[in-house]
Amino acid sequence: MTDQNKIDLTPGLTGLGNILQIGAIVSNRKFSSSLNCSVLPTIDTKQMERLDTAIDNALLAVTNASVTIGTLLGHCEGKELSESDIKNIGWLIVGMGEISQELIREKDDVTYELIQRAVKVGK
Repeated sequence: MTDQNKIDLTPGLTGLGNILQIGAIVSNRKFSSSLNCSVLPTIDTKQMERLDTAIDNALLAVTNASVTIGTLLGHCEGKELSESDIKNIGWLIVGMGEISQELIREKDDVTYELIQRAVKVGK
């Protein structure tokens, strides 16, 4: 973040460019007793919506990469890849799965916080 109230997300060719920034932003979560959830207190609702979109874009990029790798492997002849290549691709897929899991957790938290903010405003 460039300041306390602005999320600095950069547009790119894929959503992957913002993954580190997303992690840095969400690491600032604090518990809010008024909303009864873990929140990003210095971020306004509009910035939360930008964060939500950035998470969606990152998830889409990771998912597309997984599909592409799977498609390439599906069309591969057994002799085209070495055992080392197969192991490296396997660990790459594991890493992409772990990134997806973390992004989904953050997406759930951001969505819940946005809902709680809307409920609080509606009261």
